[in-house]
Amino acid sequence: MRPVRQGSEQAVFWACPVCNEIVAVTHQDGGTLRGAANAALFANHHTMKAPITVSPKLLSPEEKRDRWVEIWASVEFATGSAE
Repeated sequence: MRPVRQGSEQAVFWACPVCNEIVAVTHQDGGTLRGAANAALFANHHTMKAPITVSPKLLSPEEKRDRWVEIWASVEFATGSAE
């Protein structure tokens, strides 16, 4: 995955190095890494919660962080190959 920063640069968007689609987004909240996946990319293979549409450009940096803490899940990255 290729890390990308956008907007207020508080979160890291993770892009596929092949197709450049945003796969997930993460934010470090104190000692907790929180994130969300791009549900549209997994819809054919996994059941996920309904997507939430937002307009992050309308939120202040503080409002963005508060929203992430409220609705994003804790994230843990695994290292190595999935083979």
